Amino acid sequence: MANQQGFTIAQSISDLQTIEHMARLIVPEVYGAYVPLYHCQYFIEQFQLVSALEKQLQQGYTYFLLHSDGINYGYFAYVVQGDRVRLSKLYLLKEARGKGLGQLAMDQTIKFTLQQGLQHIDLMVNRQNNSAISFYQKNGFSIAESIETDFGNGTLVHDYRMEKKWKGMHR
Repeated sequence: MANQQGFTIAQSISDLQTIEHMARLIVPEVYGAYVPLYHCQYFIEQFQLVSALEKQLQQGYTYFLLHSDGINYGYFAYVVQGDRVRLSKLYLLKEARGKGLGQLAMDQTIKFTLQQGLQHIDLMVNRQNNSAISFYQKNGFSIAESIETDFGNGTLVHDYRMEKKWKGMHR
């Protein structure tokens, strides 16, 4: 039987609770090698609790659950910011990486960007996250700048802002 992969828009409280639960698993596992664990917890509390997710939805963010054979394995989110789409989140549980769900999220983000008549996607990625950087580069992103962000909780995060631009409109 073929593996059925897909995504659904996160709309219900249950969907947001699923995202919060996955964030509690994924964020420390991904970022624990780069930033202190207390910062991972701070990041979750600021951006991935149900209350924070609800606020982001009100600000125009769209969150999606990524699933395979009916099981949720990750999530992604984007938002239109001026003349671009910001890919805000793209997180997968460890066992789902390398199986096409990240590409599914990327393809949807590109499709949405072009449907909006925009020619630019950007995102932030930790400078030490080589597998994510490689994934984005394979999808046509390049490093636009190095950014250091002080979250005010004692952590200075070292990121790249990566971007993908189109010279002409492709629909």
